[in-house]
Amino acid sequence: MGTIRLEVRGTNIGNVELVPAGAIAPVVARFVVMPNRDLATLDLDTAQFPNGTMTASIVAYSAEAGQGGVMVEAMSARRWLLRNDPPPSARTGLPPVNLMPEVQIYPTQLPYRDPAPLNALAALSDAAFATELTTRPAEIRALLLTYLPPQVILLGGGIAGYTEIYGCINTLGSNPSAAITACRGTVLRLAGYIQAP
Repeated sequence: MGTIRLEVRGTNIGNVELVPAGAIAPVVARFVVMPNRDLATLDLDTAQFPNGTMTASIVAYSAEAGQGGVMVEAMSARRWLLRNDPPPSARTGLPPVNLMPEVQIYPTQLPYRDPAPLNALAALSDAAFATELTTRPAEIRALLLTYLPPQVILLGGGIAGYTEIYGCINTLGSNPSAAITACRGTVLRLAGYIQAP
């Protein structure tokens, strides 16, 4: 995609912001308002975001940023499919889920989290690992989702590995025997994806 130009036209424009759909914060980007206050423009570089689905709206104010004023929704929520080619490669934090409900990244782009809890789980014997999964499924699922949030779709690599990861997360608590098999590999795979920042 690259850089796209967004424009808002009107009268008495003081400030215009691109925000997540259904929210006024965080501000994703602020438009440049022309001196006569009848036009505001934004050159949005989509490469600053991971590929995926962005849902955003545009709000305009009659006063400058931080000064209040009357707010109007200049553009209702829109869904944009970001497909930068090549995709952004830097490891960054994930955008808020209300801005990007779906993010498509490679495993090496997952945000860094201390892998110690995964490594501790991986070091358990098979019997202890099975006990953890069957007695604490909600906690183990929550732990795995801190490393692989629900908005993330992993790209590249072997589909079998990703099927195993999502299979583990989705079967915890509902199918303990299937979860034990899938989750042993998942814990090792996720720990391998996490690299020092």
